[in-house]
Amino acid sequence: MNIFKIFKKQMYISLGIKKYGIVYNIPIDVRARTDKNDFYFSIVSIIKDEGQYLEEWIEFHRLVGCEHFILYDNDSTDNTGEILQKYIESNIVTLIPWPRFCATHSLQMLAYSHALALMAGRTRWLCFIDLDEFLFPTETDDLRTALVEFENEPAVGVYWSLFGTSGHKSKPQGLVIENYTWRMPYPMERTAAPNQEPLREKKSVASKLKSIVQPTRVISTIGCHTFKTDRFPVLAVDGGWNEIRLNKKKKFLVEKFQLNHYISKSRDEWDTRLKRRDVDGIDTCKRKQRMLDAIEADPIRDTEILKYLPKLKCKVSV
Repeated sequence: MNIFKIFKKQMYISLGIKKYGIVYNIPIDVRARTDKNDFYFSIVSIIKDEGQYLEEWIEFHRLVGCEHFILYDNDSTDNTGEILQKYIESNIVTLIPWPRFCATHSLQMLAYSHALALMAGRTRWLCFIDLDEFLFPTETDDLRTALVEFENEPAVGVYWSLFGTSGHKSKPQGLVIENYTWRMPYPMERTAAPNQEPLREKKSVASKLKSIVQPTRVISTIGCHTFKTDRFPVLAVDGGWNEIRLNKKKKFLVEKFQLNHYISKSRDEWDTRLKRRDVDGIDTCKRKQRMLDAIEADPIRDTEILKYLPKLKCKVSV
């Protein structure tokens, strides 16, 4: 079965930027777009065997204003389907099987391109994050309220707040957001000498961000973090209205939005994760380990997200 024929009314594929021999930038077919928004804020993610964390992740983002989730299942073999069934029946989740069907294009970028074409005109804002990332507003309790003032912009970029093991060797009882509260310092919080090895890695990961976009204003994917918009070379603005441009040095800023990225969870879970390749079959083990080493070098405590913990515990079975 040719999956491109199924989606040809929603997106088209062309050769573009290559990394590891895989095409990453994929133009979006604007002909698929309509003007009827069913949702204001939705989230896209690719999942694989994330059943034990799905409920917390979904319920957390529902608390902060997400109305719909588009999840691409990369051949999960755990209880993912069972966990998601109630959300599917309630039209909270759209679940799309997404096996590895293409060796020449990034499977992740194909999913993102499909989501953009599928949701353009159905949602005002579309956010692209993973199951180990938790997005929330810092000056209000609802992401929809925070996004209203950015409606004239094509996209908002949110920088990573990177959390490590927080001293846990094995998986602890309780929720992710309550167990992992130690993160890598932001650039403005650092005090160590700049020639130290961990800080060199920090310089590269500190500029990593994820995007919240208006699908009707996206022209193509660029990578899993940013998109080409109708304001190109401006890709997005951050929470402080600083423009984020392609191949330009970014001014790190955590304002209005925070994106907690729990890259490792416990040490045992991290060791298991290192044995897995990413969705495109690429081994990123060394890069991931350098990132965790940088986080663990001199972490600081961050409990900002815990303001949602009482309500979240009422929603999630722990």
